[in-house]
Amino acid sequence: MRMSPWLKNEYLIYGILLVLLVTYVILNHSLLSVFQIQSLITSSAPYFLVGLGESIVIIAGGIDLSIGYMVSLTCVVVATTAATVGVPLALLVGAAAGLINGLLITHFRLSALVTTLATGSFFFGIALHILPTPGGSVAPWISTIAENNLGPIPLVAFVLGLILVLTWIVYYRTPTGRYLFAVGDNLEGARQSGIDEKRIRVGSYVAAGLLAALAGIFLAGQTSSGDPNIGTPFTLNAIVIAVLGGTSLAGGVGSIGGVVAASFVLTVISDIIFLTNASSYLQYIVSGGILVLVLGLSQGVRIVRSISRHSEGRQVRQG
Repeated sequence: MRMSPWLKNEYLIYGILLVLLVTYVILNHSLLSVFQIQSLITSSAPYFLVGLGESIVIIAGGIDLSIGYMVSLTCVVVATTAATVGVPLALLVGAAAGLINGLLITHFRLSALVTTLATGSFFFGIALHILPTPGGSVAPWISTIAENNLGPIPLVAFVLGLILVLTWIVYYRTPTGRYLFAVGDNLEGARQSGIDEKRIRVGSYVAAGLLAALAGIFLAGQTSSGDPNIGTPFTLNAIVIAVLGGTSLAGGVGSIGGVVAASFVLTVISDIIFLTNASSYLQYIVSGGILVLVLGLSQGVRIVRSISRHSEGRQVRQG
């Protein structure tokens, strides 16, 4: 369960986060207070959820371009249904959306890239049909969990902590986790080992759908309303968080801690942009730039290693 080549030293992502936090403190003219830390945790929650969901899919050898639109769909579902059924229905919708993606890709052998792009448009259309403009209302208890604290600790931190523990257990203490990494690392080898790769890959998309639904629920709680456009930026951000956190786009490689740190990185970048009074659209430029930089570094490492192996092989032949 190795890291991506350029992120083999996992401390790199933590170093980036530390530099950004120092920059944030300098711009804010104060040390990080309890309130600021609470705000960072609360703001990073949706980033972490979509990034973890994307990471699970990529580890299994897939990709999901519909995750942001699942966030939008579940957000409006929560805001337009009765308080007692809103959250269960949103989770069911998220799981169903992930199941649709997984079945189309594994059983009908469709391209994950094209399929999730198409289903994302479908989910977005449903969200707009349900709630064309921001509105609706959210049960007070959802807003309480999304925004309030228990002492100095945000309530959302307990939910995220539970998800982290469950993910760690699945990754490192269950056969399902081993199969997940095996399928992404060597699909043919996993098949020959008797692993039901279709079940694993479908399960990864369902997990991504559930995590996207949780992100939609949290966002609805934070805004106390539904918004069909709220999830649009999260598709790119989910991929950025997954890759920046050490998940290899080739599959079979991922890190929970890296995803957590990358979520904070994007949150702090967003706050820095706000503190400098820069345009909010700069967030898209930064996110896209980070993804290109990470992929470029990863590709550069592969090229250097290929040249090194070729050179070593030539020296052996000459010897």
